[in-house]
Amino acid sequence: MDAFPARPPLKVLLAAPRGFCAGVDRAIQIVERAIEKYGAPVYVRHEIVHNRYVVERLRAMGAVFVEELDDCPVDRPVVFSAHGVPKSVPSEARSRKMLYLDATCPLVSKVHVEAQRHYDAGRQIVLIGHAGHPEVVGTMGQLPDGAVTLIETVQDARTFMPHDPANIAFVTQTTLSVEDTSEIVGALRARFPAIAAPHKEDICYATTNRQEAVKSIAAVADDPEALEAVVRAARKANPDSLAEIDPHVAEIGRRAKADKLAKAEDQGFFQGWTGKVELGASLSTGNTEDQGFNAALSFEQETAKWDRELSMSVDHKREDDQTTKERYFGTYAVRYNFTPRLYAVGVLWGERDRFAGFNSRYSESLGLGYRILHRPAVKLRVEAGPALRQSDYLETGSENTVAARLADYFSWRLTPRLELTQSLVTYLEERNPTLLASAALTTKLQRRLSARASYEVRYEADPPLERENTDTTSRLTLLYNF
Repeated sequence: MDAFPARPPLKVLLAAPRGFCAGVDRAIQIVERAIEKYGAPVYVRHEIVHNRYVVERLRAMGAVFVEELDDCPVDRPVVFSAHGVPKSVPSEARSRKMLYLDATCPLVSKVHVEAQRHYDAGRQIVLIGHAGHPEVVGTMGQLPDGAVTLIETVQDARTFMPHDPANIAFVTQTTLSVEDTSEIVGALRARFPAIAAPHKEDICYATTNRQEAVKSIAAVADDPEALEAVVRAARKANPDSLAEIDPHVAEIGRRAKADKLAKAEDQGFFQGWTGKVELGASLSTGNTEDQGFNAALSFEQETAKWDRELSMSVDHKREDDQTTKERYFGTYAVRYNFTPRLYAVGVLWGERDRFAGFNSRYSESLGLGYRILHRPAVKLRVEAGPALRQSDYLETGSENTVAARLADYFSWRLTPRLELTQSLVTYLEERNPTLLASAALTTKLQRRLSARASYEVRYEADPPLERENTDTTSRLTLLYNF
């Protein structure tokens, strides 16, 4: 008997580039070589990098991580982390005659040099960064107190009051993202056009490249559930950084949409379709009071301009060589998008239900649709237009009518695994207005497998052969996505 239950295959996507930048790799090697040369323990002021696994491995080798120099004995080596330290730290180490090794990232050292150059030129210095971050503490500690003003947000940039607006300069924390700094820099330049900027980008190119790689791989992974899990973990681990996390999530969503549409540009009619198979049981009331079998098949295709949907379903029961329940239903809808919200729509609709009094009923409609809500978790669209209907009743024969078609479609993703959907389609005509309303709750069991509970109501204002006005169908089904 296996010790662990079988699990579904795990797909791992590797970002490129990935791994540590040269500065971090250099800092890790300095600690490793110090332990090799001087033996354990080797003290490290602050965690050498923000990576628990690296820190634990170095600790097992003999590294001792401390917060301040006072925690280090004078007879053992001490390493300064890659984030850099204030000038007072190596000064204190020298006064205590300690052996120290500086593992500051060269790019951080470049920012220190820039800050000193601006200070020597008499400029007031603005540092774009996060309060309390070791790199920010180290950069601000390169100069006397008050020489550097920390700017964390766009609002800070808008309210900053310099001593001399014509004589200021800015530097940035190297581990920020471009998105974190661009808006702040824009606000500063709008207020102070003469503000001096770094000769070269302060933001670490390796950080930028890896952030871009993560966003790109998240966008093309096409796994909203996995992305949502990562986002939840990031928000939980960084509750004070929600304002930074959410824009990145939105950017990933935009990229995913753009990537999907870009691929769809080159699709032919028979490419890019996705589908669902649905099987289960149904319970009907109204013209048919019975339990039965339900099966459905649907396909969807989304391109840059066109959306297409094809669906078919059957509710059926046969017992003792007698059919007691039989309904066939199908639709084909085509939507042409004028804008992300406004579209034209054409719908073909067909059904057969002898127990409701007709052999067949078809309709063809054209109209306009509008996406009132179009968010990742909540969507609502409405459609309206004229329709032609052809009904073949069991006893009275065929009848052609003109109607108005009105419809709404709503979906709400309550959690990454649970979704509520609702639809309402109405055909308004003089002879026999009809309405079809449905609601469903779908929960994801695995990546492709889901379970659904649904309820459907069909209302006929003037049904044939004195049939019931209202039919209802409750269904419990399993869905497989392909």
